[in-house]
Amino acid sequence: MIGGLHTVAANSQKHAYVPRRLAFVQGGIGQAFRLIPRFEVKEYVIQLTETENPDVTNLFIQIIPECMTESPVHECRGRLLLVSKRNSHENEWTATQMNSPLFLGWDYYGHGPFTLEPGIRQRLNVCWWSSVSHLIIPSVDPLPSKFRAVFGSGRIFKFDIRITAKDCPPVDVSVTVSLEGREWNKPIIELIQKGPNGN
Repeated sequence: MIGGLHTVAANSQKHAYVPRRLAFVQGGIGQAFRLIPRFEVKEYVIQLTETENPDVTNLFIQIIPECMTESPVHECRGRLLLVSKRNSHENEWTATQMNSPLFLGWDYYGHGPFTLEPGIRQRLNVCWWSSVSHLIIPSVDPLPSKFRAVFGSGRIFKFDIRITAKDCPPVDVSVTVSLEGREWNKPIIELIQKGPNGN
């Protein structure tokens, strides 16, 4: 669904991380847990964006690190750790030269750390392409020039991402993007959650 929210498949595991440190909060253990910063990544977004050129539309793939407690999550930011690719007839992913950690950008708010507020679903950009070129561009800063060689061949890619925040354990996810045999605005996207050990 274009422009809509997408949740993880029902058979995917959902991991909610709670820091080990528990400070005393008046009101009992339940209230204390509600105040400990915690976030999850359970949904992705396919976002169409108009440009100043009426003949060109950009499409962004985004994920939502969502604050799950009454306390804000501070200094949250995402890193792209690795891009892998494969062909449709292959089962194994092949790592590419996009293998250095690079900061991902927030929707409208740049690549710096961001505070996640309860009830506000801030989006983190993963990659984008246009209706004209169809070349996938990772939403990272800095953007290495080698991205053209990486994304210039192949149409199925996997983005391994780590999201960190102050006083919260990291959350690792992967986003797969396939344009093989697809129209530019109808990609196949999958959000894969990983456990604490990265599996």
